[in-house]
Amino acid sequence: MGKNVIGKWDFSNSPKKYKSCTIYNIVFSTTELTINYSNGQLKGVYAVDSETQITLSDVGLISNISVSDSKISLDITMDYCTTSASGAKDETYVDGDCTIFLECNSKKMWQRTKEYYEDYYIGFSNETDSVLCYSVNIDPDYGYCYKYKVSKNKILGLECGYKEGETIQTFTIITHTEFRLVFDINIYDDSCESPFSIDYRYSYSIDGDFLYKRLTIMANLLVVVTKVPILMNLTNILNLHILMIAHVINKF
Repeated sequence: MGKNVIGKWDFSNSPKKYKSCTIYNIVFSTTELTINYSNGQLKGVYAVDSETQITLSDVGLISNISVSDSKISLDITMDYCTTSASGAKDETYVDGDCTIFLECNSKKMWQRTKEYYEDYYIGFSNETDSVLCYSVNIDPDYGYCYKYKVSKNKILGLECGYKEGETIQTFTIITHTEFRLVFDINIYDDSCESPFSIDYRYSYSIDGDFLYKRLTIMANLLVVVTKVPILMNLTNILNLHILMIAHVINKF
């Protein structure tokens, strides 16, 4: 089985067993592997136990492995990740290529192309526990540099007072492939007299040198509007889509 699994496998995930994570892809070399999943990226060493089982050194187990032609199915058990998945071999993969959006674009900066917004930049990092993305404005009077990680981020309250209360922004990766990154942000804001919560979905994709961002407001805005009057014109909209285009400039 060792030679049969070597390469990159892209997965869809099955709900037939208890699922605590999502597997995006796994790359096997002769003795090492890289697992890209909803909890991040894991690299390590593996050992083949049998035709249907692999031990991940100090990490976990991949079992019930079935490889047929260019298809694979398996069960995986690691810390905070237990799931079953099936997928197909990426025949275009070349050993050493990047395998996920954050790995391919880590430490790149993208500048917005819209007129009057050229001071705005966005960047990404593959170290998601510390930094998932950067939001930067280089305006000499109103500039800022914010860093956001996967899970909870705390910043000063936004809607009803910059210095009073705090906003908790929780980032969760939903989809993560080579050319596409999707994450949800739940914002809980207690800076107003009545705290409120709202959900956003950010979707990033790349075409050539251009980064495209689609922002969707997913919350029930009828609830939010009673707390934040600024959103009143969105009362009847359940999903608001905003498209942003940015151009890659350099690496940092």
